[in-house]
Order: sequence, then C-alpha cells, then structure tokens
Amino acid sequence: MDAISDFNTKKEEIISLINASPVDSEGKKNALNHINMFFKSVNTVVAQPILISENIHFYKNVEGSNEKTTIGLEGRFLPLRPRTPIKIKKTIGQRFQVAIIDIHGDLAQYESTIGYIDNKAKIGSEQPRNLIEQVDERDL
Repeated sequence: MDAISDFNTKKEEIISLINASPVDSEGKKNALNHINMFFKSVNTVVAQPILISENIHFYKNVEGSNEKTTIGLEGRFLPLRPRTPIKIKKTIGQRFQVAIIDIHGDLAQYESTIGYIDNKAKIGSEQPRNLIEQVDERDL
C-alpha cells in the first residue's frame, strides 16, 4: 500500500471519531465538512504532476525576460521549489503556460499562480531520489 492510500484509510476512522464525540449535531456537521474538504484537497494536490527539475523560474509573461517573479528572501529571484504541484495548460514557443498549486505560499504576493516556465522543465509524478529530503532555504 502506498502512503496516500494508507493516509486515505484514516478518513473513516476520523469520521467515526467525530460521530462518537460529545459534540452537538451542528458541531459534528461542521467537523465532517472540514474533514471532507481536507481529504478532497489532499487528493487533488497529490494527484497533480510535480516539478522534478531544479532551478526553474516562474515568469509572469511568456517572454520571460527580466519578469521573473520575486520569490524568497530579500527580494532575490529564486526558482520554483522542486516537487511543486504543477499543471501544464499549453505550450507557447519555448515556454509552458502552467498553473501552480502554491502549497508554500511563495507566490502569495501575485494575483495569479498562472504563469510560464521554460519548456525544458521536467514534470512527472514521482520525485527523483536526489530531491528526496532536500531542504529549501525558504523552509528554514
């Protein structure tokens, strides 16, 4: 059994605990709604392809030029994190138009998480061994 399947088996146990809890019906309904939304979100995120390349920048426009988004400390241009959930919307020239699931909030200052990356970026469903346990400076 993979980790996600194991994780999803906990949902029924959590629902049983909520139903058995000494909380009124309105509270149980609220808790069950939150649990259902949580599991739906988790399954949506883990079902997405991930960025498996390093040093890939996210651009606000297709030309790329100097319009990299500012991500990180002191306004430096930092690349997207490897393992970022990503969906390719279309290819335009040498760029992919992508939608990013910004689970770390790196793009919070922008009104959109849709932008462009180089089409040389590798996208996959499993992270390469060299990226496992890699720590990004933004996590410190």
